[in-house]
Amino acid sequence: RVHGDVSLGLFVRMQRYSRAEVARHASPDDAWLIVGTTVYDVTRFAPKHPGGKVISFYFGSDATDAFAAFHPDGRRADKTLASLAIGELTDPQEPDPLLADFRALRKTLHERGLFKPSVVFFVQALLQVLVLELAAYAVVRSLGGSWGGWLLGSFLLATAQIQAGWLQHDFGHLAVFGSRAANILAHRALIGLCKAASSPWWRSRHNRHHAMPNTLHRDPDVHNEPLFVFGEAMVDEHLARPLNRFQAWYWPVLGPPLVTTVVFPVTNVIDCVKRGLWLDLALGLSFFARFAVVYGPLHGAASAAGLYFAMRLQESIWFTWVSAMSHFPMAIVGPESPYAHNWVRAQFAATQNVASSPFVDWLTGHLDFQIEHHLFPSMPRHNYPIVHNDVREMAARHGLELRVRPLWGAFADVTATLSRVAHVISSKAKV
Repeated sequence: RVHGDVSLGLFVRMQRYSRAEVARHASPDDAWLIVGTTVYDVTRFAPKHPGGKVISFYFGSDATDAFAAFHPDGRRADKTLASLAIGELTDPQEPDPLLADFRALRKTLHERGLFKPSVVFFVQALLQVLVLELAAYAVVRSLGGSWGGWLLGSFLLATAQIQAGWLQHDFGHLAVFGSRAANILAHRALIGLCKAASSPWWRSRHNRHHAMPNTLHRDPDVHNEPLFVFGEAMVDEHLARPLNRFQAWYWPVLGPPLVTTVVFPVTNVIDCVKRGLWLDLALGLSFFARFAVVYGPLHGAASAAGLYFAMRLQESIWFTWVSAMSHFPMAIVGPESPYAHNWVRAQFAATQNVASSPFVDWLTGHLDFQIEHHLFPSMPRHNYPIVHNDVREMAARHGLELRVRPLWGAFADVTATLSRVAHVISSKAKV
């Protein structure tokens, strides 16, 4: 395997299959896929795939670029694939010019060392979370009897949660350590102990988002109905309801405030119970025990409970606006869209950047470089500014728009999208 390339270096002298024949094996009971020029039967492997359901998106099709994106430390994945190989393609295709250019760029970036993490950066990121947690405790302990001290403590805790969220995101994308196992172990500990969530739940959900962003029935992040519909394609699929005509008005109340306060905790617990993820559930519950032990004795149980919900509310608003502005203003498509099955075009069509500054980088965890992140999800985020010009030049060569919006403009795009879709819903109701 050439690191950073898509070739697995597997020399399989077995049956030969055409792409059309592979496409006939596209169900959970009979699942084949292609990586490079090799065909794999993943029928029995798919239910236990460590990355979750995302593998099902590629049944009967080519998973080459997705495989390279999600498996930066390919040793274990290569070994697993070798045991699943059943043949070679009779009709291997040269990638289209855009994909060929992208693969060459990815290889070049590997050679330049831009997939190697900075130890100093990630140590600082972890220390930042610890300092914020300690500062919050000190404020609540000394000033928590006053409204000002209580609010300041809750804000510091929310900021710690956000920054811990960006850091767990790094581990979840295997971007911190050279070993997949080390990244997953750190991710499991951080997201469980510090965020009260499950690593398998997050990875399954987030990998699906990355594989086919803004794609109906693939990307879980776009499905916010019945409260919100963000694209005309959702209206065409009859996912809209009459109340969505007013969604731009109630978005500030029922959108950002509810994501990490209600939606994520509930879906996380349901997923843990359904899949028997008892260790992950226990790690998540330990967060609440720690919070109660630390803050309960200071000013009473009611004050601690209020502090928790104030923290979650602020975190949810912060996180949701940052996440929404990168994708929801962009086109939402159905799974049959050709964009959905081209790794590079899918990322550009569904993603916009936000104008960078040191503050915006910190505010968003460098996800103001959302296109760079989607193209290279395992790249350490501190290198996104470095590769921005390379990505911009590649986009220009192929007529792709690398959309960059100012921060407040990106926020406004979210409500404008909700209003636009609401107008479509109202127009259809009058017909």
